[in-house]
Amino acid sequence: MNEHDRKLAEALLADDAALLSGEVPDDSIFRDIAGTFRGRRGVFTWFAWFWGFVFAALMFYGGYRFFVTDADAALGAKLNWGLVCIFSVLANAMIKIWAWMEIQRVGLQRELKRIELRVAMLSGDRAGSE
Repeated sequence: MNEHDRKLAEALLADDAALLSGEVPDDSIFRDIAGTFRGRRGVFTWFAWFWGFVFAALMFYGGYRFFVTDADAALGAKLNWGLVCIFSVLANAMIKIWAWMEIQRVGLQRELKRIELRVAMLSGDRAGSE
């Protein structure tokens, strides 16, 4: 095993040890979601979830106010609440799209790490047989 393979083996996390032993790791969506909160980008995830909840609350409040505004009231008030609701829906949708992209990134990183580990294991087997 060369220096790169040794460094790779040292860098493995505890859950990768289970992969080496032949156990199938938990590949649930909840693990991927939790993975978005770790690392350098975790702050952005907390920020996005905060604003996602803010826009969701604003969406429900704007929709509620849109439907309970008196018909005799100015059309402008009803239009304003409708625009608040639509803006909140769009903002929340954009945040959710970003969050799903982050979840996919975490899953892709995990799979790339597994492939890298398999390549390191194969090169170690090949070096041992020569």
